[in-house]
Amino acid sequence: MHVSRHERRVWVKYDFSILDTHDGKILLTRGDEVPAEAIVVWTDYEPVGESNSYALYTAEMQKAHPEAVKVIDGRWRQCAGGWKLSAFLERARDEHRHTRYRPEDRQAFYDFSSEHPVFLGELPPEGDLAFVALDRVWEPLLAALRELDK
Repeated sequence: MHVSRHERRVWVKYDFSILDTHDGKILLTRGDEVPAEAIVVWTDYEPVGESNSYALYTAEMQKAHPEAVKVIDGRWRQCAGGWKLSAFLERARDEHRHTRYRPEDRQAFYDFSSEHPVFLGELPPEGDLAFVALDRVWEPLLAALRELDK
C-alpha cells in the first residue's frame, strides 16, 4: 500500500484600522501575520474485506522484534499522523474516488490539526488557505474594539 502525504503552509499579513465615524480619524491600527497549515494523506489502495483485519505488523513480529515495530509505528505516525490503520483504510474505501481538492473541502482545514491530516489527494491552493488563515482575525479586531470601548 502506498500512502502519500503532502503539506502546505501559508502566512498572511493583515492590517486594519478603526476609524471615527464622525470625522474619519484613525482611532487604532493593528496588524499581524497569521499562519494556516494543510496536511493531506492519501492512498489509492482499495482494501478488501474488513478494514480491522489489516495490520502494520503481526503479533509475532511485535514480540520478536519490538525495536522494528517501534520504527514501523514511528514511520506510520510520521506519514499518517493520528490515523489508526483501520480508520484510514475505511476512509480509503469510502472516498477512493475523491482525490481532487474542491472548494467545499476548505471547511476541513478551519479546525485542522496536524495530528490528524485530512484524507484527500490534493492540497488546497494558497488562496484557499489564506481564507483559512484570516478566519480568526475577528479576535484581534474584537480585542481592539474592546480596547477603544474602555
